[in-house]
Amino acid sequence: MTKKEKEKADNHVQNDQNKANVTTCIEKNDTEDNKLICNLKSQLHESQDEIIQQKLIAEEETLKTYNRVNKDVERYQKFSLEKIIINFLPIIDSIEHSLNLAKNDQLRDQYEIIVRKLEHVQDILQEVCKTFHISKINSVNVLFNPKIHQAMSVCYNINVQDNQVVSVMQPGYMLHESRLLRPAMVIVSKEKT
Repeated sequence: MTKKEKEKADNHVQNDQNKANVTTCIEKNDTEDNKLICNLKSQLHESQDEIIQQKLIAEEETLKTYNRVNKDVERYQKFSLEKIIINFLPIIDSIEHSLNLAKNDQLRDQYEIIVRKLEHVQDILQEVCKTFHISKINSVNVLFNPKIHQAMSVCYNINVQDNQVVSVMQPGYMLHESRLLRPAMVIVSKEKT
């Protein structure tokens, strides 16, 4: 083998080694690039999942807020007239009281026209109360309930069970069967010992 052939063979071996090194480097770079691509894809999927989760949470919060606002509006509409109604209760009481006096008076014949007019006004007021879901609390012989009754006096009686409403001095009123407008002022029984 001549020197030239030897150099040529050495160059050829060197080229083969360089090619192998380049291939290894390329494979290494390809592997690193693949790892980087896989890593980026993984991060992308995680970000997409996180965005979907945040979107679901935001939609859920929006729905909760919407429902809460609807309930607040409904509650406001339901009880918005409460103060006005409370101011009308003395008028209702006065009409009832006037009717009771006029009906029991010995001069009933003279008051008959007034009684009819008052009864008509009372009927109108009762219809208004029904329209606005206002109920009257005026039951007697029921158990005293401090949530809807206000005890004004005690009546000692051996014939009546303890803590019974014996008499209603002034009726109470409820709005929508859930909100007390005014407690009924009552006389409560107490067993005589």
